[in-house]
Amino acid sequence: MIVAVINNKGGTGKTTVSVNLGAGLANLGHRVLLVDLDCQRSATRSVSDSSTPPEFTSADVLLHGIPANDAVVQTRVRRLDLLPGGMELAHTDLVLADVPGRENRLRDSLAPIASSYDYILCDCAPSLSMLPVNTLLAADGYLVPLSPEHLAFEGLTSLLEAVHLIEEGMEVELKMLGIVLTMVTQVRFSAFHPEVRDQREIIARVQARYGTDVFRTMITRDPAVARAPASALTVAEAAPKSRGARDFSALASEFLERTHTPSQMNESDMTPHSTNMPFGEDDR
Repeated sequence: MIVAVINNKGGTGKTTVSVNLGAGLANLGHRVLLVDLDCQRSATRSVSDSSTPPEFTSADVLLHGIPANDAVVQTRVRRLDLLPGGMELAHTDLVLADVPGRENRLRDSLAPIASSYDYILCDCAPSLSMLPVNTLLAADGYLVPLSPEHLAFEGLTSLLEAVHLIEEGMEVELKMLGIVLTMVTQVRFSAFHPEVRDQREIIARVQARYGTDVFRTMITRDPAVARAPASALTVAEAAPKSRGARDFSALASEFLERTHTPSQMNESDMTPHSTNMPFGEDDR
């Protein structure tokens, strides 16, 4: 299954979700490929040594016809591979402007290796330019990370409207796999924290409007999640007992549940995980 992790607003946790959900699925026994499609290369830096540039990148694959298999590299996480990002991705619209079939360039590039993986997670740039559109058309479904902020909530409406226009224009059906709430602040005595009250209001609005499309698991704000990329580690590697690690383990399990995919791990091999507490439990 190819999954587009997408939001046209920056700062919503796309890369964090792509990297740590990918690691969570790999830890549950699935073969996963993380595809970095952002010229900022944040996903690449999160799981690989930036001091050693890759021989080929996703830009070489998409823009210059390098076989995807030649660009894929292993990460330290067992069963998690990486197709690294490249700066040249910033010029995708210009390079592919007159290329026939440009809207299917990513789909065609991934086709030869798709069967080698259970999941291919594509970390998109925060836009709806040619590359994210390519990703949506290549994907079996898309996942939307969303931070609980007013502008992000309003931007979600714009994103879904744009997806609908793509469906109409390309005569395709794009499946939303769900909305993942990210960077959720959990504190005791929330009445004394206006930011938390605002977040809860936004979360309630998202849940009321989108219902079961919203994942039950929420990714809480955890310093361990923010620190992990500095060491080119997933949060499960950097801080396996942290709240962030538990959140992403729970997210991976719920993702498998939503995609009707059983874990590949024996029960005795699985890392324990917990789902998020309801908001009220933090206030006791």
